Amino acid sequence: MIIWSTLGVFIKSAELPVATIMFYPSAISVFIQLPMFLSKKMRQEFPSFKKISLLALVSLVVLSNTYSFFLAYSWTTIPNAVFTHYIAPVLVAILSPVFLKDKLHVSIFISLTVATIGLWLILKDVSIVTIVKNGGFDRNFFGIISGLVSGVMYAVLVILLKLYMSMYNRNIIVFIQNTFVALYLLPFVTLPPRQYIWMFIVIGIFHSTIANYLYYKGLEKVQACKAAILGYIEPVGSILCGIIFLSEHVNLFSLIGGIMIIFSGYIVMRQKHEKCVQPL
Repeated sequence: MIIWSTLGVFIKSAELPVATIMFYPSAISVFIQLPMFLSKKMRQEFPSFKKISLLALVSLVVLSNTYSFFLAYSWTTIPNAVFTHYIAPVLVAILSPVFLKDKLHVSIFISLTVATIGLWLILKDVSIVTIVKNGGFDRNFFGIISGLVSGVMYAVLVILLKLYMSMYNRNIIVFIQNTFVALYLLPFVTLPPRQYIWMFIVIGIFHSTIANYLYYKGLEKVQACKAAILGYIEPVGSILCGIIFLSEHVNLFSLIGGIMIIFSGYIVMRQKHEKCVQPL
């Protein structure tokens, strides 16, 4: 989550088409991971065609989630993008008892409430009604809508991963996911300026490979509802990166909201030794 929180700075600084920003890091990630298939064990664990088809579907959800999230970063501010995207943890925490049979503790409801209030404080001035009154459907409005779409798709992704991830080696998941994302985007890609090659390499190594691997590994160890709350670390990190690297303004409400979000994560971690539904 901390690694992913730096994405907004790269995207807003690059001013490139979203498809281009997504394609090259995914392709670089595939290239980086290819040597692991020199191992006989990895080749034997490579999934069957039926299982690859399922990963192709998951990759389409990943593409929808990431593409809409990057659009949100491009069209609106970093706080607006992360706030609307982070409707996802709330959806996951609500849906996980239905689809995953996760057990919900009182502390989960408390932490969800604290985190959600914190996010509202951070973005207390965000109002779709105000945007419409002030001129209608501008880029900022569509950025907010894109963030909401990405949040819904992210919630779907978490549920799918918790349902089916045990069928795959996590390294293979990341490899196949990036392969399909690159293939889906290939028809829409343009050649980037040379000065952005370093950025694609950094995103390809850290955001598209290492962060995905760590995320899937963590998702195996915790309940979906707990993963959802801990995911609130990302918006705090994103806003801090916006302040440090893009000189974005932060007010007292944002500071209070950030503290509340961090505290909500602490509430979840207190329950880590409590027996719930076993992770995958």
